[in-house]
Amino acid sequence: GINAEYMGNYMEINSKMTISEFSHIFRSKLFYLAIALRLFLYYLNEQYHFTEAIQSRLYFLETKYYSFSELDQSFFFLSRGRSPYNIDINLHKPLVIHGLFLLRNYKAIVVLIFSTLDVMIGYLLASKPIVHSIEDSVQALSVKRGRFLIFYLFFNPFALLSCTLCSLAIIEYWSIILSITLNYYQAILPSGAFYALSLYLNPRFIYVAPCLLSPLYQIRTDAKNPKLKFRWAQFVLFVTITVLALFIFFGISAYLEPELRWIQRSYLDFFVLRYYEPNMGFGWSLFSAMFDKYRTLSSTIFYLTPLAYIIPIVFLGNRLTKSDTPRFGFIAALCFTIFLFYQPYGILWEFTVVVQIFLTNRDLLPKAKGFLVFIYGMSVGLLISMQLMSTWTKSMRGNATFVYWQTMVFHTFYALLLGELLKAVKGELDAKKSQKLVEATISDMVSQIEGAPSVSYTHLTLPTIYSV
Repeated sequence: GINAEYMGNYMEINSKMTISEFSHIFRSKLFYLAIALRLFLYYLNEQYHFTEAIQSRLYFLETKYYSFSELDQSFFFLSRGRSPYNIDINLHKPLVIHGLFLLRNYKAIVVLIFSTLDVMIGYLLASKPIVHSIEDSVQALSVKRGRFLIFYLFFNPFALLSCTLCSLAIIEYWSIILSITLNYYQAILPSGAFYALSLYLNPRFIYVAPCLLSPLYQIRTDAKNPKLKFRWAQFVLFVTITVLALFIFFGISAYLEPELRWIQRSYLDFFVLRYYEPNMGFGWSLFSAMFDKYRTLSSTIFYLTPLAYIIPIVFLGNRLTKSDTPRFGFIAALCFTIFLFYQPYGILWEFTVVVQIFLTNRDLLPKAKGFLVFIYGMSVGLLISMQLMSTWTKSMRGNATFVYWQTMVFHTFYALLLGELLKAVKGELDAKKSQKLVEATISDMVSQIEGAPSVSYTHLTLPTIYSV
């Protein structure tokens, strides 16, 4: 009974959006209904513990890096006045540990906070810049946004379960998606602050920098020869705010943990992948077989490789902007895909978010050759890898190699699908360029014909001009 078009119109965000206009989210009845659903699932889980049964059968739902229950040991040390980084492996940041430590005895409030952040993620992902494409009319865009929002809030099982489990991935994605949305609407100050928070929580969010650079370009008002102009003043302001906010976050962390052991535990150990756990990514098996002597070098190459994609993606976004084909959502999904490829502790919720963004570009999907085959291959690889996880960890009849190769099958099909989508975007850009070239040629020929009154050109028709 929920009207998708009405919800899309109701959550419309103005192009001159400010932080105060985010209050429209909190005036929506759907917002509170989605939170109530997540709190109800938490209540059922406290009574029947159904998430334990689901996790025993559905692997990759969470990892220890994102698991809230893994903070119990840190809370134990803090309650006795000791540093939570005395344990051998602790990849969590001081602000996260100390902040959630204050609420350790109020789990319902923690679930309420995580549910609120997750519902906000749904609204931000359903915002106009993410789901809009050039073919959408106002009504079609409203319907698309409404359907996106309704599916994410009520029918995405991984989002619902992540809130029940209080997955720490929600905090990371909330900060980066909020920063991207604010940056798109030129709210530079809060965007830089939230981007600094996301980098503090996970430095690998540097891979999504193209989403933050693309909105800083604008088209000069020249219809015949449009050119992109970079807003250098806003870029310098954004970088300054980000750096200052990072200093503040690290300063507070140093105040909370004066021994600075947290730098080694939560950043350097995370960088060299000292802790291995089977998950959706392929880094855990790759580095578990790596010699200790070359682990640091391999980790450096592993993390620096995605940085080479930033400039090409920025150029792609600029070409889309210049050709009047805004696909900011596609650029965002592309950046998050690269982030997931190099994610050492990936979970299913992250994957569903990226796939849902890709599916909003429905006009691109038919142009991707073998789209259904790639989706089928990804699904089969993922399901078989989860089944082999059960065989390996419960029946003790397999090993990690079986699981690893099936995750590689999943990522291979995912990469092939991404390549076909990029080819479709390139074909779209080439078609736009050819169309503009033909239109410019016809316009020049017509102007020449009109400038020669002594000769009759009435025999020239449009097909004749095209043939010329």
